[in-house]
Order: sequence, then C-alpha cells, then structure tokens
Amino acid sequence: MFGAIRDLFVRSGEGISSFGEKIGSVNSKLHFENNNFSGSLILLLLFSIAFIAVVAYIFVYKPRKPAETEGFIGVPVAEGAVPVDCINSIPELAGIVEKLKSAQAQESEDVREFVVLAGKLACMKTDLVSDAAMIRASANQPYMNTHDRQPVTETLTQCFSKSMPPRDLELIFDLYMSRGVELIKRFGVFGVDCAGAERAYRGVVGGIYEVAKGRCLANPAAKKLIEVNGVPHGDFAAYELGGASL
Repeated sequence: MFGAIRDLFVRSGEGISSFGEKIGSVNSKLHFENNNFSGSLILLLLFSIAFIAVVAYIFVYKPRKPAETEGFIGVPVAEGAVPVDCINSIPELAGIVEKLKSAQAQESEDVREFVVLAGKLACMKTDLVSDAAMIRASANQPYMNTHDRQPVTETLTQCFSKSMPPRDLELIFDLYMSRGVELIKRFGVFGVDCAGAERAYRGVVGGIYEVAKGRCLANPAAKKLIEVNGVPHGDFAAYELGGASL
C-alpha cells in the first residue's frame, strides 16, 4: 500500500515537473517574441524619424526656385532687348490707368485686368509699328482668357508672317474692344469719367486695329474690296468692330 502511495506521489511529481517545463518553454517563447516585437518597434521608430527629417529638409531647408509669373512667349526676346513700359506711348490709355492708382482701385480684379489689357494693346502697337518685325515689347505679356482669343505673341507672329485671316483679326480686336469697355463701365466708383474713358479707349483700339490690318493682312487692298463689294457666296457676314450694342 505504501508502495502504491509512493508511486502516486512520484507520478504526480513528474507530472508537475513536466507542466512546469512546458510553462517555462512558453514563457521563453513569449519573451523571444516580445524581444522581436520591441526590435520591430525600434526599427519603425528609426525609419519614421529618418523620413520626417528628409521631408523637413526638402520643405524647409532646401533652397527652392523663386516663383515666376507664367506667360505665353511665342518669339524669344532678342538678345539684350528689354521689354519697355510702352503704355506711356499712348496718353489716352496712360490717363485712364493713372486715374486708377488709388489704393482701393488697386485691390480690384477688374482694375488689374484693365491695366494688363491696356499695357498689352500699347505694347502690341509698339511692335506693330516697329520696322524690326520682331516681338519685343509684347514678348512677356500674359495670356488672359477674359480678353484674349489667343496669346498676343501668336497674333503678332501671324501678323509678321502675313498669315492672319481677316475674320480672326476682327474677332481678336472685337474682344479687346468689348472687354475693355465692359471693364471701364465699372470704374465710376474710382472717380473715373466712364463715358470719356470709353470714348478714348474706343479710339485707341480702333486706331491699333487699323495699324494691325495694314501689318497683318496679306493684301489689305483686297480686304477693302471685300468690305465694299461683299463676298459673292456669302462666306463672311458683315461685322462691326465692337458690336452694335456697345
């Protein structure tokens, strides 16, 4: 009987010992996995720090190219040529712009656009009347879809190559005319005599248009013949610059 009891205690002890060994094995495994997990966290933390440092260098410390105003340049400016402030060559436009120099006016998007438009027309005339047949004054004039049908440099390129269709030239100047008049009508709040400014603007645009017809069209005499006699097959309708409603 005592032998059976002893065998029972021995077997129980062996069972407890085996269970303890299993628990120790599990603890060792968990410790190893915990070590691996901690190592992964450390690697992830180091990678994050390195990534943040690279991003900070790119956006904070690395020198960046200064922003530039984009424009449409159809023909490069000749070497050494400097675009001129040509609006002063047309006193009528310069007078309107001068009246728009108040602080309140300079904050207006309409005023900003008109100043660009006036300068563009003046520079266009400067290039058109030049004997050089080169795009200099207008080279850096920006494109604005509110008053441009195409970049002014493209218009002048067609003019100098005598490849401008008469109808296209009319439409280009019609938009210059109608948009400029529309803007001028909003300038009464800035102390501008809108009626007088409109008359002056119409006269300037009409004069530049006449210069452009002589410089841009392949055969101005033939164009005049069409205006007088009409097109036999009605390909082009009669067109009045500026529109009848303005």
